[in-house]
Amino acid sequence: MKLRVRILSVCATALLAYAPSHAAEAVDVQQHWQAGKKYYQTIHTDQQSSIEIGGQKMDQSTDMTMELTMAVSPKQEGQPKRMTIRYERMAMEIGMNGQKMGYDSANPTANADPLNLGKTVGATVGQELKVVFNDKDEIETVENFDEFVKRFDTSGVPGFDASKMFSRESLTQMLKQGSLQGMPGKPVGAGDSWQFNNQVELPQMGKVTVTGTYTVKSIGDHDGVKCAEIQTDGKLSMNLEGS
Repeated sequence: MKLRVRILSVCATALLAYAPSHAAEAVDVQQHWQAGKKYYQTIHTDQQSSIEIGGQKMDQSTDMTMELTMAVSPKQEGQPKRMTIRYERMAMEIGMNGQKMGYDSANPTANADPLNLGKTVGATVGQELKVVFNDKDEIETVENFDEFVKRFDTSGVPGFDASKMFSRESLTQMLKQGSLQGMPGKPVGAGDSWQFNNQVELPQMGKVTVTGTYTVKSIGDHDGVKCAEIQTDGKLSMNLEGS
């Protein structure tokens, strides 16, 4: 079975790599994590999907907010740079066949949660991922993968097993793409756009391909930190194995 999803998201975050260019209000967006620094990131995704199975069409909307902190450890001699990613808040609202349901870790009892999102999405809150960088400042691997997936309580969610849905390699790929899935390669300012195309393989499920366009909405201060607001307009394709 193939599934196509249109994704509209806005990511307002402290730039992972921010370098002023000579052009006014333009910045170089690059992959760079400074040792000893702590980064804050908020990702908001508004997703609309249409699935057709057995001749029946089902429309679904998903609104998701994720808040993260990322602390980069000072580099020790002879050791690679490391970072601890902590999930501070997870919120998800799903609309399906005219019904609304969801979960927000900041207010766990506010919405009906028949899908047990509190046990899956909510299980991420407070968890930490410890990652290692390579010489290019890219995430190389996840150190505590086994410990991380074991913390998910999936007893009330039929068919969901985090250890089978994700491998260390696929989670590493997702983290690499967690901020920007493609760099512009030149200084950009408000209104500038660039394209991206990435693919992730999920064990026992299949391939997920994400293509789209990033657009810089604004550049300014956010709580005293220089930030860029970047909008994503893209499509997600899933090629599910055996379907």
